[in-house]
Amino acid sequence: MKVIDQICDRVAVIDHSRIAEMGRVSDVFTSPQSDIARELILPQDRSALETSGGKKIRLIFDGMQSKEPVISRMTLECQTPVNIMFADTKDFDGIVYGHMIIELPTDENQAAKVMTWLKNSPVKWKEEV
Repeated sequence: MKVIDQICDRVAVIDHSRIAEMGRVSDVFTSPQSDIARELILPQDRSALETSGGKKIRLIFDGMQSKEPVISRMTLECQTPVNIMFADTKDFDGIVYGHMIIELPTDENQAAKVMTWLKNSPVKWKEEV
């Protein structure tokens, strides 16, 4: 059984009546450490991510940028389309946490524009492997 308990800005991930992971909500949602937390937070069915397209990037919403139009800004400022492969967010007391996996264009110049934009933005992200 999987349960998430929230205590103020802290969260505990409980598996079979045992605490599997505990910490700040933003830390657990952005970098889950336990297998059960990763199963709850990250996409388990990776088949949708298996494409012959470009590099995959996981955008991490830790409550700070979750109300911002990140994808709209990225595509408008870079003049480059991206493909949303997966998205999942959860609201805890009005603060949104979650992940979105995007696929960059296969064109190296377009992909480089997006990577530069990400590196210069406050958005947290990680390359998907």
